[in-house]
Amino acid sequence: MSQIPTAGAPTPVDPTTAAVQAVQAIPSAPQPTGAPTPNSAPAAQTTIPGTEMPTPVGTGVEKLVAVTPPFRNNAPPWYTPGVWGQLGCAVPQPGRYLHTLNEPIFQFVDVTQRQLFHALWHYDDRLFTRFPSRDFLWDIYQLLKVGRKRLADNTVLDNQSPLQPSHAEPVPMMFNVYPVPLYGRMGCVNSWINQMATMTLLMCTEAMQHTDNTLAYYYTKNFFDTVYGYVKYLLVSMATKFFGVDKAVASADTFEISDDLWKAYNPAQFSVSVEATSVRPPIGWKPTDLDLEPINGIPIQQTIPLLQPWPDTVLKYSMGGIWQPTATGAQTASGQNVAAQANPSLFTKQGPPSG
Repeated sequence: MSQIPTAGAPTPVDPTTAAVQAVQAIPSAPQPTGAPTPNSAPAAQTTIPGTEMPTPVGTGVEKLVAVTPPFRNNAPPWYTPGVWGQLGCAVPQPGRYLHTLNEPIFQFVDVTQRQLFHALWHYDDRLFTRFPSRDFLWDIYQLLKVGRKRLADNTVLDNQSPLQPSHAEPVPMMFNVYPVPLYGRMGCVNSWINQMATMTLLMCTEAMQHTDNTLAYYYTKNFFDTVYGYVKYLLVSMATKFFGVDKAVASADTFEISDDLWKAYNPAQFSVSVEATSVRPPIGWKPTDLDLEPINGIPIQQTIPLLQPWPDTVLKYSMGGIWQPTATGAQTASGQNVAAQANPSLFTKQGPPSG
């Protein structure tokens, strides 16, 4: 039972309550003018002196978010917007991660795609069923030779010590893609060029998805073995198919097609002609450099909502990388490219490129 205080006796005070009251009695320091208080809105963000750029405010920890892969396989996806979809354009498949920390991998993927982009758009060889021209093959040969050298130059063997950054790691770089014509009658009709372009895109896919993307300045032997297999296969294929080189000779890691073979290039000795049954491609669909400028190096993130598998019996469209079936009926029956209509405001040019 609690005791009732008598008149004149002091009222007992709880020690904890007394301590709290003592702290509350201390006068608070004056707040500077304009400083935000816990219950007030944050102050307006200032700008960098002499500019109108807002002062950057860090969030504490930098991180990259993995995306959901839009496909269940790694075949080169169809880049569908506008006329580029009609031309059967394709890009490599990055998988879950759109960025890399590895500068050599970024450069390898970028340079390889740029050279393939130039060769497929600059020449018309892809549209014919006859053998490729010497100039086209020379550009692809240079692509393979440069790729082979870059792989060798940046590979660190397992028994070697690579450069390991102690503090200064490079900033994550988003991959760029260069859509190239591949699918359909306006893509790569030539069978060897189609195979070469497909394997080159798959090689870039291997590079973009490899675990070495977490490294900074070098490739491992595992990366070299994975990617170099594509380079060697295509070099052997070119040398044996168009120059008559023995496969055992072309399989050497240091093999090069000699100048004498290039001067004597005559693929009719090793290929058959199907001119009598070839179909002439439509005239007026050759893009200029100005037509190609909007797709010459696109951040991969911008292309994901505009990709779809090829071929697909039920056309699909993508919303943020999540695929859903399109409406059935006339649209599907007519083969309409629904993905190309996803956001027309992004594409001001819907017709074929100027000649």
